[in-house]
Order: sequence, then structure tokens, then C-alpha cells
Amino acid sequence: MSTPMRISSSHGRLPYVAMVLMYCLLYEWMNIFNIPGVKIYVNMLKLVLPFLLFLGVLSSPLLPNFSLPKKYLLYFALFMVLGLVPNVLSGHIPETMLQWIKVIPRFFFCYVIFAYLLHRPEARTVIMKALVAIALGTVLQYAILSMYHHPEDMSGFLLPTKDMSGLPSSLYQPTAYYGPYGLLGDGNAYLDFGFDLKIFRLTGFWFEPSNVSAFLFMALFLAKALFEQTQQRRWKLAGLACLGGGLLTFSNAGYLALGCAILSGYIVRFFNEKRKNYLSPVQLCNIVKVIILLVFIFLAVFGRWIVVEYYPDNIVLRNLSGARSAVVDPYSNRIEH
Repeated sequence: MSTPMRISSSHGRLPYVAMVLMYCLLYEWMNIFNIPGVKIYVNMLKLVLPFLLFLGVLSSPLLPNFSLPKKYLLYFALFMVLGLVPNVLSGHIPETMLQWIKVIPRFFFCYVIFAYLLHRPEARTVIMKALVAIALGTVLQYAILSMYHHPEDMSGFLLPTKDMSGLPSSLYQPTAYYGPYGLLGDGNAYLDFGFDLKIFRLTGFWFEPSNVSAFLFMALFLAKALFEQTQQRRWKLAGLACLGGGLLTFSNAGYLALGCAILSGYIVRFFNEKRKNYLSPVQLCNIVKVIILLVFIFLAVFGRWIVVEYYPDNIVLRNLSGARSAVVDPYSNRIEH
């Protein structure tokens, strides 16, 4: 049985890092190519490239030897079908279906990388490290932005807001980028606590804070896996930095995802244990953690409504819950009443 080849040179790592950067450039950093005359070609690349990669995998002799990609196809199909349910119930079918369709190219891109990783398992660690490195760069970017700029700083410049057809639109919030060439990222989203205290919501190159929160919390778990694999303390510190960055997005969607991910881990661990001693200190500690997670998830979902209903004049709670100026509709049309 052959062992996986180790990547010993920086040249061997470049293709894997390039794949990660390409994915972020095309599908994560939505506004980085928001330039007239360029955006249309980037959108075409987003659609065409994943399908070409997928066709390349289908035509290769590797696919019949893999069973996991077929399971991945099945799980993704079930996920997409489940995603149709809220679309149909939302009452805004054209808009929600468009968002649903936009997930498909990402799937093909990830599928190709997934199949490739089964053929080249040595690339997994490199890609994990690259993703964590991008997350750490985003946190550092936010730290520099907060040190040298403040919300509504006139030194920031606005990117044009456009709809799906590329025409100017007033439906999307303006995007204010800071630093030379906008390298410090988007600073349009911020919290205003009054008494001259305004804090940026970490956004980076992402479309909005909730998007980057998902990326940072994902990097948290990748850093944890790298720490378990290498026992190097730097990955533990990297995970804490990713966690702090995710919290600084002040995104209820991100908090909800984090809470559900950790809760799922405890549930899986509970059912995998053969001998369950509910009175052991470890189990009691886990039960307490699960209760805290349930409260955390409850507040992530209903925190806005609670604050608007019972504490509408508390500026701090309104900012932390995400209600902020949306007192009439705390969920900003995300949930139908």
C-alpha cells in the first residue's frame, strides 16, 4: 500500500494555495471585482469555471474509484431540496430562487476540490493552513482598520452599488472601502453605541459581516483540527483569533451557525459514547455547556425581538442584538410576521 507523498517544497504547495485563493476571489470576496467593465467577466468565470472543472473530473478515470464524491452529491442534493422549502414559503420566490441557484456553481467548484483531495490527500493540510491564514489576515486587516480609521471616516471611498444586471441600484447598501487601494476592507457596517463610541463590524472583503462570520468560524474549527494534528500552540492561538474575529462581526447568523455547529458536536459525541454515566463530572459539565449553547442559539434567533419588545430604548442591547435602528421590523424583512 503506497503512502501519500509529502509536500516538501514551497513550489509543491502553490497549486493548493492557488485553489483556495481562487475560491475566495470568486465566491467569497464579492465586491473586490466590483469595477465597471470587469465584473461581467468575473461573473462569467464564476459560472463557467466550476462546470469545466466538473466535466474534467467526470471525464477522468479517477471518479469510478471514489465512493465518497457520490455520497457528497447525494447529501448536496438533499441539502438543495431542503433549501427549496423556505424559498417556497417566503412569498418572494423569484428573489429566493435566484439566491438558491447561485449556490450551485460553488458546489461544483468544491466537488472538484473534494475529488482531487481524495486523489492527493497530502494537499488537505496545506489547504486548511491556507484558509486559516486568510482568516488571520482578515482579523489583522480589521485591527489595522480600527487603529487608523473610524466609522464614517471621509477617507473611505464608496464602490458603486449595482443590481444583478450591472445597472446602478438603490436597493443595496453602499460599500465604503478604506486604506490604500481599499486594502483595509469594507468599513460601511458599524455599531453606534452613542457617547462618541462607534465600532466597525468586521467585514473585510466580504459582502456583509454575516458572510465573513461563517468563514471565520469555519477557520476556527480548521485551526482546532490543525492543533489536534500537530500539537503546535500557534494553531490554538490562531483558533482564538478566528473566534474573536467572528464575534466582532456582530452577526446573529454567524452566532447561530457557531452555536448549532458546537451543539451538533456534543450530540454526536453523546450518541457515540458506548457507556453513558450521566452523573460523571464530565457529563454534567457537558450538560451545562449544552444548556448554555441552547440559550445562546435562542438569543441569536429571538434576541432582536426581545430587545425591540422589552428594551427598545437601550442602545447597547439594540446594537448587540442586531436590532439597532430597525425598531419597527427588527429582522429587516428577513422573517415574515
